[in-house]
Amino acid sequence: MSRRNGFIVSVFLVFNLALSGVLCAQRVIDLDKVWGDMRVLGRNVEDIFGAKLDRGDINGDGYQDIIIGAYCADPKGRNFAGETYVIFGSSSPPSTLDLAFQSADITIYGAAANDYLGHSVA
Repeated sequence: MSRRNGFIVSVFLVFNLALSGVLCAQRVIDLDKVWGDMRVLGRNVEDIFGAKLDRGDINGDGYQDIIIGAYCADPKGRNFAGETYVIFGSSSPPSTLDLAFQSADITIYGAAANDYLGHSVA
């Protein structure tokens, strides 16, 4: 598993398939052994990435999108302004998205220091 400064900074997503309202794929996943269906790595350990997350069809394409908060992030040098990331759902999502090297579909920065954007994403 990737580590930054000795700590794992990941969000693991496990997708369930539903058919006619009945859950088809219910499983036990040991995240120490496998990563689930998708893993999103945050930029910095201190950002508190993934403490708040939600889902919804943000772009109206019929796929659930993931909203992830990092409320202690320091965008553009604004201490604790926070960041929120939106990752669009698709029929074939990547197995890993590392936000230190790749961009989310939407990234929102807190406007001022101590805004803590991303503390709530619902």
